[in-house]
Order: sequence, then C-alpha cells, then structure tokens
Amino acid sequence: MPKMFLVWSAWVKNGVVADVESLIGQVWGPDVRPLVEEAWRCYNAGAIRACITTTWSAVTADIITKLVRLADDGDGQAVSFRTALSDAQKKGLSKEGVRAMQAIEASLLDKAVEFELIDSIGSRELERIREDRNLCAHPSLRTLGDVYEPRPEVARGHLAVALATLLTHPPTQGRKVVDEFSTYICDPFFVPTYPHMQATFFDRVRTATRKTIVSFAAKHALLELDPDGRLPAAEHSDRMALALIAFAQRDRELVRSAISAQSERFQVLEGAAQLRASVRLGDQDFFWSMVDQALATRLQEMVAKLSTPVEWEPLPPRDGCCHCPGSEPVRARTIVSAGNAVHRAVLDPSSRGSHHASRPVLRVGGGPIHRRSWQLAYG
Repeated sequence: MPKMFLVWSAWVKNGVVADVESLIGQVWGPDVRPLVEEAWRCYNAGAIRACITTTWSAVTADIITKLVRLADDGDGQAVSFRTALSDAQKKGLSKEGVRAMQAIEASLLDKAVEFELIDSIGSRELERIREDRNLCAHPSLRTLGDVYEPRPEVARGHLAVALATLLTHPPTQGRKVVDEFSTYICDPFFVPTYPHMQATFFDRVRTATRKTIVSFAAKHALLELDPDGRLPAAEHSDRMALALIAFAQRDRELVRSAISAQSERFQVLEGAAQLRASVRLGDQDFFWSMVDQALATRLQEMVAKLSTPVEWEPLPPRDGCCHCPGSEPVRARTIVSAGNAVHRAVLDPSSRGSHHASRPVLRVGGGPIHRRSWQLAYG
C-alpha cells in the first residue's frame, strides 16, 4: 500500500494527472536533466533497478547544484557546504575523498530541508528513493541470496516524486520567494499578467511556499497593510487582489481558505476599507464565503448610506458622457467601475449568474452607487 500511495501521490497533483515526460522538460538544472532522461530511458527499457539508481543520482546532483547556487548568491550557510564539497572533490577517488563525499551525500536531504529546497514530507518521500536505491545497488543487504526486484510502477513513482518534489523547482528558499513576490507587487512597472504571476509564484514553487504566498496575498488584499511605504496601502491591496484572483484560477479552495483565515481581522476593519475590499473582490465567490450575515448587514447599510442621493454634477468627458452639438453636458447618474463591481456583487441570488446562491444577500437601496458617494469611501 505505501508503494501504491507513492505512485498516486506523485501522479495526482491538484486533481490533474502529471505527465512524466513534460515534467522532465521542466527540470531546473541543465546538468541534471540528462540524468533524469537516462532514468526515464531505463524505465522504458525495463531496467527498473537502473532507473531507481539513476533517479537517486539525479536527486543528489540536483541538491548539490542548488546548494552551490545559493552559496554563489551569497548565502553564508551555503558557503560552508560549498567549501566542504570542494575539499572532498580535491581528494578525488582516494579513500579519504570517497568517505568525505559519502558523508556529504548522507546529509543532503537534511541540508535540503534546512535550506528550504524541500519540506519534511518531501524529505520523507525522497528518503524512500534512497532506501530503494541502496537495495538496488547493494544486493548484499538482502539475506539468503535474495535479490531485490522492484516493480516497474515503483520506479515510475519514484521518478515522478523526484520531479514533482525537487527537480523541477528553482533553488529559491521559501522566505526568499515571498520577498520576491512582495517586490514584484510593488514594482513601479507592475503589470497584472495572470499567466506570469501563476507561473512564477504558484506553479513552480513548493506546496508549503505556495500556501504562504497565497496567505500573504489574501492578508494584504483585505486588510490594506502598509507595504513599508513602497506604495499607498490601498493601491498595494488592489495589486494583491489581482494576484489572488490569478492564484484562484489555479486553486480556488486554497484561496478560499486563505481568505477565511482573515475573517476575524476583516470584521473589525474600518468601514471604508471593508468597502474597498468589497470592490476588489466582490465579484469573487471566495470573498463572500467569509462574509456572515452580520457582516453582510453592515456592508449593506454602508452601501445604502453611500447611495444617498446628492446634487448631480456634470460628467467629465473621460467618464464617457455624450456631448451633442450646441448642448450642455448630460447630467445623469454615474456608475464608476468600482461602484459597479459592488453593485454586481450584491444582486439577489437569482441574478448572480455564476456566483454561489449561499452568499449573503446585500441590496443597494434604490440602485447603483452614485459616483460622488462612492468617492467618499474610495477616495
């Protein structure tokens, strides 16, 4: 049963069956990819023990390459590993050199966890590959002359695990990825390109880091926290909301969970900030999953207050008002995109289209939000 679980845990990822050949093309290290391709050829040729042995060789080579890369990038702890590796390599194939390299390889999985290349669960899965590799490479470990004969699906599962857990990911540590994501959001040239955000900060990061990034985005999208002065808090939250929507296209339940985790803090947020959050995410079902009836009533009353009729003012040309020759600008009620988003989000269940009917119902008094009224909340 554990072996079969290995196979399915590797092949079933977010409900989608992974393709080993496509994963091989995504291997991060160009020097490691030939080892992975060789392991795949061994599997297809029926050389199962060779496949497992080569898979473990690819794992060790990948971890070493990534730790050296971190050292080259200035990580002080990784520098000490690179020094120990260099000293062992200088000794070559001498007994001292072999023993030194064996000691380094024995600690590689622990080092990978320490430097956040993998998590503890990934380490356990890769440890199984090492154990089976030892059985394949050292027949003397079996008693009574038995030879270890792994099943083909075990070798295939090991290769899929290695690819999904380690080999396709860049050598970026979890905390560093979050810092890079924050810098990306605050970039003066920020462009909300969903495929790029998904590929860079979701698809090719480890599961634990992915959850951290989504939680980070959800917190900032809802609460308007100060990004250390790099952007106005509201604008920063607008950008975080766009990233959150991009991530939701990959894993909606993960985003829903991250949003729900901020429910208590959102409940006591000032009214204007709550309304701005409703604008950013009001057309997303995962936002309404955290809104209980009490909060829905509060939002409804605030929106109704903003909808109070005020003196009309001429529409500026940029808002799309129509000018007839020789006539005054049309004086009419204006629906800006922000107010329109909230208005759409608070429709009755029968009018919501794809939105879940279980979402609390808000009604905007007499109709759409007037432009001047909305500016009181959004500035």
